[in-house]
Parts: sequence; structure tokens; C-alpha cells
Amino acid sequence: MTTIAYKDGVLAADRLCDSYPGKFEAQKILLLKSGGVLAGAGDRADIEKFYRWYDAGQPEGKEPKLTDGSMAILIAELGQPLLYANESMFPIVMDTVDFYAIGSGSNYAIGAMAMGADAIQAVRVACQHEIYSGGAIQFIRVGETVIQTAI
Repeated sequence: MTTIAYKDGVLAADRLCDSYPGKFEAQKILLLKSGGVLAGAGDRADIEKFYRWYDAGQPEGKEPKLTDGSMAILIAELGQPLLYANESMFPIVMDTVDFYAIGSGSNYAIGAMAMGADAIQAVRVACQHEIYSGGAIQFIRVGETVIQTAI
């Protein structure tokens, strides 16, 4: 479970991952060769497979076989509308939204952004109110090459 939010060119994500018997943190924002960024919620193995396929240019006939079939992905590229993808594997253009969030804390994040919060603040709100999101908050401005961590 996770919270990933996008607003005004900033993609932010919590880092909490559940793992029996404890919890650990993972990087959920991945850099693309194009200079864009991709972040995913759901099955980590499926997100990684999708990431490699997408970053390779989405070669036809080489679509990865997903193991779990439950994932949600946001893709932000400089000068392009936000993209959303799920287990159907084909990104949907989100050109009519000013902000968006995915994951178990998405309702909190969307509500926060609707009230004026930026993407980082929205993930922070979700982490405070939703038990499956937490840990450090990482973020990147689309077009940058370094993922930063918010305190």
C-alpha cells in the first residue's frame, strides 16, 4: 500500500512497504531515460516489470507478464500530460486533471490537494491519516535528475 500524488510538476510518494514480520522503506519513484518519472503502487515485482518495459520504449510483443495483476502507476514527463496505467498495461492520458493520486491513501491526498496542498503536503496528510502509508516522503520535480526526501 502507498500514497503517490502529482501536482504542478511534482511527483511525491511515501516510502513505507509492508513486509512480514516488519516494515521497511522502498523507493517508489523511478527515473526514466527520457527525463520523466514513474511511480507505482501495488505489487512491486509487477511495477518493476512495467517500468523496464515502459523505459525501453514499450516494445510491442514484449509486454511483461504480470504476476499479481494489481498495480497503479503515474508517469510524468516534461511537457507531456500525466499518464495513468494499471494492470491493463496501456497508459491513459490524464490531460484534464490538475492533480491526481493513487494508492491506499489517494483519497486523503486528493482531498488535501483540492484544498490547496502541494503533492508533498498531500502525501504527508495521507501518511497521518491512513495506516498503510508512512515513512519518509520522497519527491521529484519533473525534469530533475535527483529524487529528494522531504522531512
